[in-house]
Order: sequence, then C-alpha cells, then structure tokens
Amino acid sequence: MNIGILTYHWCPNFGAQLQALSTVTQLKTKGIKTFTIDYRPPDTEKAYENAVTPTQRRLHDQFVEEYLNPTNRCKNSQEIAGEIKRLSLDAVIIGSDSLFNLMTNSFSVRKLKFVKPHSDNTFPNPFWGDFTQYVDLPIAALSVSSQNSPFEKFKNRKKEIAAAIRKFRYISVRDKWTSEMISFFTDKEIVPTVTPDPVFGLDDKCYEISKNSILEKYSLRNKYILLSFFGGTRYSINPNWVKDFRVLAEHNGYTCVNFPSPSGAQDIELDNNIKLPLSPLEWYFLIKYSSAYVGMLMHPIVISIHNKVPFYSFDHYGTNILGSDMKWQTRSKIQLLLSDLDIANHSSRFQPLHSIPSPNYVFEEVTKTKESDMNSWAEKMYTLCQDNFNKIIGELAR
Repeated sequence: MNIGILTYHWCPNFGAQLQALSTVTQLKTKGIKTFTIDYRPPDTEKAYENAVTPTQRRLHDQFVEEYLNPTNRCKNSQEIAGEIKRLSLDAVIIGSDSLFNLMTNSFSVRKLKFVKPHSDNTFPNPFWGDFTQYVDLPIAALSVSSQNSPFEKFKNRKKEIAAAIRKFRYISVRDKWTSEMISFFTDKEIVPTVTPDPVFGLDDKCYEISKNSILEKYSLRNKYILLSFFGGTRYSINPNWVKDFRVLAEHNGYTCVNFPSPSGAQDIELDNNIKLPLSPLEWYFLIKYSSAYVGMLMHPIVISIHNKVPFYSFDHYGTNILGSDMKWQTRSKIQLLLSDLDIANHSSRFQPLHSIPSPNYVFEEVTKTKESDMNSWAEKMYTLCQDNFNKIIGELAR
C-alpha cells in the first residue's frame, strides 16, 4: 500500500517535523510505503521566510530530504492531484497538526492592522481534501486540530464544509475543540474521537543519537534541566526567577540549560546555552536525555511524557478574557492534554499580568514526579496512538 502524508512537514518547527517523522515511522513499521506530499502554499512559505536564520532553515530542509521522502513540490490542489497520480498513491493521510483551521480577517492589536489569513487557513484548501475533486482515492485525518478556530462564524458555509468532512473515511482529532467543530458542521452525525499527537508513538531507536554523544557535544553534565522561554515583551521569564531556580537546582545536583526554539531563546543568565543551528532530532534527544523540562511550547511536553521525563509547562496557548482562565482551560492544547491525563498541576498560565508559580513550586513539581505515574502516562498515550494508526489503516484499506 502506498500512502501520501499531507501536513506541515516543511515548516522550520521542530514539533511539526517530528509529527511528520512519527507518522512516516509508524506507517513504515506496518509495511506501508510513504510519500510526504511536499505541499507548500506560497503565501504561507513567504510568511516563514524570516522566521529562522538561513543556517537553521537548511537543517529543516535537510530533515525533509533525509527522512520524509518528499514528492515534487506542490503549490495547490491540482499539483497535489498530479503527484498522487504520478506515484500511484492508494490513499492520503492528512495530519497531524493544525490543519482544519478556519480563519477570518482579524485586527492585530500587536501589529495595529488587519491581518488576512493565509490560503491554508481558509476553506476550501488541500487540508480539507479538496484535491479529491481531481483524483479519486480515500482520505483520512490523523489527529488534526483547528487551533481554536471561530467555527461558528462559518455557519453560512455549513453545508459545503460538512460535504468536505463526509469525504473522509476516518477522522481523528487532537482536541475537544476540533471534535466539537466537526460535530457542529455535521449536525452531530460525525463526532471524532480525541486522539494523541503522533509523536507519542515515535520509535526513536531508528534515529537514535546516544546520550554520551549529546552530553559531549553540548558540554552537559549527566543531570541537567532544560529551561526554554521565547523572550520579548510577551514571553520573557523574570531573570530573578531564573536565578532562584538555578540556585535551587544546583544545590540539588542539577545543571540548568538554556534551550531554544528554531527562532532562538530568551537570553537568560545560565552557564550552559544550547545554540542554534540545531537539528530536529538533536532537539528531540536533548529533551529525552534531560532530567526535566521547564518552559513553553507543546511538543517538548509531548516528548517529555513519551520519554518519562518530568516537566513543567509555562502555557502560552489558548485565549483569555481580562485575565480569566476560563478560555485558557478549554482552548489551550496543553491544558486539554494534561487534563486528559489528570496532571493539570504541571502547568500554569504564562501571559502578561498573570502570576506565575514560584521557583520552589516548579522545582518541587518536577522532582517529586513519581516514576510509576510517568510510566502510566507514557503507556496510555502510546497505546492510544497505536490504536489510532491501526484504525486509520484499516479504514483506508477496506
């Protein structure tokens, strides 16, 4: 069976590329030949031009070529259909990532202007399967998300969106919000199951980088805690907080390490700083071999849970109203994940004017985490991830 994978595989984003790698790996272990459909909407690609340095971007491009078996480059649904025919694909899996986005023009207070959504955030687009108008084959959605899309605003297009949804043989979603969106458009005919991010199923033995080589390359001690913050006016951690946490960690035998996203990291006062450029796999194994992860972003939390690494999330996702946590708790992808595992105490809201927990509290949360709990979380998510892949393959093969 030949399957195409359609997702944000090319973005200079560690989590997005690891999602694609996990999907490819899962399918390969089940005897399926995979091709990653190299769909790059021109307007979205342009928006990422200056997101990272050229040297960092080259590592993301190399990752695609080395691990994801990309097709020829595609700009639209017609070109995707052409690649499907050329390669004689039997089916396409769409996901995982925030692919079911429905966005409208919005006013950005930060930029002081109206912002038009990119073509991949408007309906229809290839992530909604509109390439099937040019080629007939089964499609499935793998743990897709709608990134808190205001889907009620699209009720005047309900019929055509519902028609697109019904073309999928199988749909799984990453969060309750997206499940509610699908249910809304199909009048509760289709209510997708919430399923894990595919990174929970990554078999990293195929790509393993040894702990000793990671420690040696980055001059790390055996016990290290990663601290990861963006910086800037919105997502900077107080230097005094870092100082107090560092003293506490070092007193207990840990080294604190500044850990970047592809666009960099806040300049915080630590002796150890992981520098860019950094490959997605090195980024993954730096988290896997750490003693704990403390910081922002979702995929470090996913990787931590998958590898039984203690963590604490400074959660910047979701929305809030005048400091209220109501919207945050129902729309943040981290909160939705942690609530499913009943470990919401491992996270706190990270927004301006919002109080954050003390260094003592965070350190205690990561160091008191029980090994039995970590084993239970990892096993649950891995099993759910495997079940999801098995269901998708079964539906596509029938």
